[in-house]
Amino acid sequence: MKRYTCKCGSMHFKKDGEKIVCNNCGKDVSESEEYGFFSTSDSKVKKFFCKLGLDIGAEAAAVGASTLVTIIAPWSLPFTLTAMGVIVKNGSDALSDKITGSLFSEGSYGKKTADILRDELKNMLRKGKKDDSEYCSFARYHSYCSLHYSDVISYLLENDKNTDIYSDEAITAIISDKFGYPGRDDPAILENIRISAKELRSNFEDKILEDKSIGIRWLIEKNQRNHDKKLDRIIELLMSDKNDDIPDDETSEYIDNYSRPLFLEEGRNITLGKIYLEAMDKKSNQNAMEAINDWYRSNEKMLFVFGAAGIGKTSLVTKIISDVYGISGEENILGLTKEEIHPIILRDHVCEIAEKAKKDAYSALKIIQDIIDIPIANLKGHLIVLDGLDELYVLSKDFKCSEFIKKLQKDLNANNIKVLITLRPIKEIDDMKGLNRINLYWTKTQISEWCDNFSDLTTDTTEKKWCKSFKATYSEMIEKAPNDKRLEMFSLPIILYLACKSNTIISDNNSIGEFYDKVFRSIIERKHISMQKSNSVFDGVDHERLIKLINWQYTKELAYQMYLTDKLTLTNCDSKGKDRIEFAKNRTISELNRHGEDIPTDYKIDDDLYLAVSHFANKKGEEKGIEFVHKTVYEYFAAVKLYEDYFSMINKERFTDTESEKNLKEIWGNIIEAFRYKGIGNETAVFDYLNEMTRSAYNGTESEEAGFDFELFKNFYIQGMEQDILSKIGISEAAEEYNVENLTVNNQLVCAYRNLTWFLTGHGYKNQEQKNKCMINKDLIGDLGMDHRVNCSGWFLKYADLRNTCLIGSVFKSAELNHARLNCAILSDCSFDKADLTEAHLENVTLIATSLYLAKMKGVKLNNADLRGAFLKRAKLPDAILNDTWFDLANFREANLQNATIDNAVFNKVNFSNANLRGTKLEKNILKDAEYCLDPCYATIFPQGFEPQKHGMIEVDINGQPVKGSNTDDSE
Repeated sequence: MKRYTCKCGSMHFKKDGEKIVCNNCGKDVSESEEYGFFSTSDSKVKKFFCKLGLDIGAEAAAVGASTLVTIIAPWSLPFTLTAMGVIVKNGSDALSDKITGSLFSEGSYGKKTADILRDELKNMLRKGKKDDSEYCSFARYHSYCSLHYSDVISYLLENDKNTDIYSDEAITAIISDKFGYPGRDDPAILENIRISAKELRSNFEDKILEDKSIGIRWLIEKNQRNHDKKLDRIIELLMSDKNDDIPDDETSEYIDNYSRPLFLEEGRNITLGKIYLEAMDKKSNQNAMEAINDWYRSNEKMLFVFGAAGIGKTSLVTKIISDVYGISGEENILGLTKEEIHPIILRDHVCEIAEKAKKDAYSALKIIQDIIDIPIANLKGHLIVLDGLDELYVLSKDFKCSEFIKKLQKDLNANNIKVLITLRPIKEIDDMKGLNRINLYWTKTQISEWCDNFSDLTTDTTEKKWCKSFKATYSEMIEKAPNDKRLEMFSLPIILYLACKSNTIISDNNSIGEFYDKVFRSIIERKHISMQKSNSVFDGVDHERLIKLINWQYTKELAYQMYLTDKLTLTNCDSKGKDRIEFAKNRTISELNRHGEDIPTDYKIDDDLYLAVSHFANKKGEEKGIEFVHKTVYEYFAAVKLYEDYFSMINKERFTDTESEKNLKEIWGNIIEAFRYKGIGNETAVFDYLNEMTRSAYNGTESEEAGFDFELFKNFYIQGMEQDILSKIGISEAAEEYNVENLTVNNQLVCAYRNLTWFLTGHGYKNQEQKNKCMINKDLIGDLGMDHRVNCSGWFLKYADLRNTCLIGSVFKSAELNHARLNCAILSDCSFDKADLTEAHLENVTLIATSLYLAKMKGVKLNNADLRGAFLKRAKLPDAILNDTWFDLANFREANLQNATIDNAVFNKVNFSNANLRGTKLEKNILKDAEYCLDPCYATIFPQGFEPQKHGMIEVDINGQPVKGSNTDDSE
C-alpha cells in the first residue's frame, strides 16, 4: 500500500469505494502528492525549524522557520533524497502530535537523520563564506531558495519536478530562464551548484552509514527496489525486538566500504562495488571466489589469502560479506547466512590479541571467540575471517604469528569451524609448511576489464582517454618487455586508480616511489590550489606556494605520526591522551620554519583548506580520526618525511667542505633525528621507499650536484665513525618530541645506528674500505634492552664484538664475521645465509629459528648454544665445537659437520638427510626422532660403526617420509 499524509496531519487512511480517504477528516487523498507539508503554526515543528535556521548560519537565521530544509520522513526514498523534502508552507493546518513526535523525538530515526543533514549543510554553507566559486554559488542558491521557498516549490510542483532542491532535476529547473534565477546565464554557476549538491548528498550518506542504528534502515531502503516491500520491511524491522539483521561494527565497516564512493570520487557515485574485479589465484588459475568456494567445500579448516599491498585482499573480504548480506546483488556462492560469517579487522584488536597470546598455554580460537563474543559451541559450521594478519605482526613486536597459527590449527582440528586469513607475504608464515593457500594476482585481461569498467563509469573525458591509452601501452609492454618490473607495479587496483585519476603515464615512471611522488603531488596541487582564491594570508609570501608546502608537509607529518605510533588511524585523543592530529599540525609549521620558511608559530591549520590527506584518506568522525586509504600510502609518506626533511639536502651543492666539523655535525644530526625514534627494520616498506628516493634516478634533477649524494654521505659516515661521533654529538632536544616511548638518549642513539645499517646496506655499503675497523660493536648497537634489528648484509665485520647484544630478526647475509665474538647474544630469527662465521665465538648464543643456509662455520664455537628450529641446510661446520648445544627441530640437511666436536647436545627431531657426520662422536648426544636418510642420493654419512636406530633416530626417504621398519611409533 502506498503511504500518504493528509494536510490535517494524519497518516491513517481507509478505502471508500475506489477512493482513499483520510481516516481522521474524511478528505479524498487519492491524488495527493507524496510530499510532506508541515505548517509553521505547529509549535513543535516551528521550534525545530527555527533551531535548524539558527544552526545553519546568518542567512538561514534571517528567515527562521521559513528555512527550506530536508528531513527524513517515514515514506521517503533516502538513496535519492527525492521524498526527503520537508516543505515549510504557510497555512493554518496543524500536524498531529503523533507525526511530530515520530519525526522529531529525541533519538528517533528522523531526528538523527535531520541532525546529520543539518551538520553537513552547515559545513557546506560555511565553506561558501570563503571566496570559492563552487561553494559560494551553492550558498547563494540555498539562501535564494530559502527566501523564495513558496515560489520555488510551487514552480517545481507545477512542472512535475522533484521537490528535493538538491537534486539535479530541481537545480536545473530552478536555474533556468523560465524560473528567472539570477545568474542563470553563467553555465559555471549551474555546474558549481550541482557539484556541491552531489558532495552534500555523498557526505550525508557517508555519515548515515557510520551509525548502524540508522544505517541498517538506510541500507534496507536503499537496496530494496520494490517500494511497498521496502516499507513493509522497515516497519517489520522497527516493530521487531530482534536485531538479527543489524551487523556488528566490523561487518558494517565492510558494508560501508562496498557502497561508499572511492576516495577521490567527490560528487560521483563510483563505488568499490561498481568497480570491483576479482583477483586470480596463481596456483589454480581460478578467480579468487572460485578458489575460496572449493576450499570451503573441502575438509580443510584454514585458508591463507596471500597478496601484495593493494592487490585487493580486503576488497575480496568486502565482496564476500556484501554477497552474504545481499548488498552486492550477486550470488552468495558460499551459501552462508548473515549469522554464519564473522569478519575481524585484526588491526583493531592488536593489544587484546597480543596480550592474551603472551600466556604459554593460550588458545588461539578462544582469543578469536572472545572478540566475536559468541560461544565456540555456537560457531559450528561458521566462517571466521581474520583480515590483515601481517598488520598484527607489524603492530605488535612480541606477537609470534607462526605460533598463533599452529595453535589455531590445533584448535580447529577439534571444532567444525572454517577460518580464512588475509595477509601480505611475511617470512614467518611463508616458511611454514603444509598451509592451504591462494596467492592473488591480476592478469592482463582483468587490467583491461578494469579500464573498460572505469571508462564506462566516469564522465571525465581525460580519464576515459587515459583508460584507452593505458590498455594499449600495457599490452605493448607485455609483448615487447614481459620482464619489465613496472608491469607488476601497475597490476595493482590501487595503482591503476591513482594513475587514472592523476593522468600519470606508465612509461614515465621507473618505480613505485617515483610514481607515488608524481601522483600525490598532482592530486594535491590540482584540488587544493583550485580551491584557494583568497588573498595572501602573509604579507610578502606567495600564497599558492605556501598552500602547496603546508599541504605536503602536513600529509607527511600525519603519516609519520602513524608510523611512529604503530597506528593506522590518528585520533584527536589516543590511548595516552595525546592529540596526534594537532601534534602533526604543530610539527608542520615548526618543520617548515626549520627549512627556512617564515610562518607564525601560532598559525592554525584549517582542515577544510589544508587537509591534503583527505584526497587519499578518510576522516571517519571524531572517534576514529584520520585513516589513510591504504597502509602502503602512509608508509610512502613516512619515507617522504625522512627523505625530504633529513636527507635530500645532503649534496655537493650545499656541503662542499667534507672536512668541516660543522658539516659533519649537521649531517650526523640529521641522521640521528631521522632514525632515533623507532626501529624500522624490514617489516614495513618505509626503507624500501627511502632507499629508492635517495638514488639519483629518483631525484629528477638535471644537476648531479643537487640531488642526494650517497658517496658524499658515506664519506661523512666513515669520518664520523672514525671520530667516534656518536659518543660526542649527543642528541639535541627537539622543540616537540616525536617519540612516544620516551627512550633514553643512549637508547635513541642505539636505535639511530641500527636504522642507519639498513640505510647503508640498501645502498650497497659493505664496509670494504674500512677493513681495519669493523664499524660495529656492542656499544653501538646496545645491550639486551634494545631489540631493534640491524641489516649488515655483506658487511666486513671480522673480529666484531657483539657479545650480549639482542639482534632478533637481524640480517647478516654474506657478512664476514670470522673470529667475531657473539657470545651470549640473542640472534633468534636472524639470517646468516652464506655468512662467514669461521672460528667465530657463539658460546651461549640463542639462534632459535635462525637461518644459517650455506654459512661457513669451520671451527665455530657453539658450546651451550640454543639452535632449536634453526635452518642449517648446507652449512659448513667442520671442526666446529657444539658441546651442550640445543638443536631441537633444526635442519642440518646437506650440512657438513665432519670432525665436529659434539658432546651432550640435543638433536631431537633434527633432519640429517645428506649431512656429513664423518669423524664426529655422536654417542653422547640425544638423538631421539632425529631423521637420517640411506638413499644413495641423500645418504647421511655417519661415523664408522655408528648405528642410528639404536640411538632413537628415524630413517626417512628423500621426501622426508618415514621408511617402514624405522623407529617410528607405528613400527613399535
